[in-house]
Amino acid sequence: LSNMGKIYLERKNYDMAYRMLEEALMVQTSTFKKNHDSILTSLGNLAFARGKGGEPVKALKLYKTLLRMQVEKFGPMSCEATETKGLKSVLYITLGEYNDAHRCLKEVLKWQQHNLDKYHPALTNTKQTIRKLKQAIKGA
Repeated sequence: LSNMGKIYLERKNYDMAYRMLEEALMVQTSTFKKNHDSILTSLGNLAFARGKGGEPVKALKLYKTLLRMQVEKFGPMSCEATETKGLKSVLYITLGEYNDAHRCLKEVLKWQQHNLDKYHPALTNTKQTIRKLKQAIKGA
């Protein structure tokens, strides 16, 4: 079911992807512990399907749940949690919630500064996005 969901994601059929991934998650949660990697992956894929399917509020709710589980399992400054914070920031920007996006990206930037080379393109991109968010916040 998870693989079928991924295929639907690749084909940009987000409704079918969500259905398959949701069913996969139900099977996984009845089989594995709540913080099993398969469950975390499915939850992330579900959130992604909702976000790409034009439902950013529902996607954010799923990402918040995922982040809470990742922080419990890996810690607040883990690569996994940081990636989810970055994805949340994209959705916050989509929703015009620039302060929340800025908060998420500051945490992403902190992780990047500690773990990436100072010339890494991701670090540069995050800094540019934070600058743009600051301008948008001031202009609001």
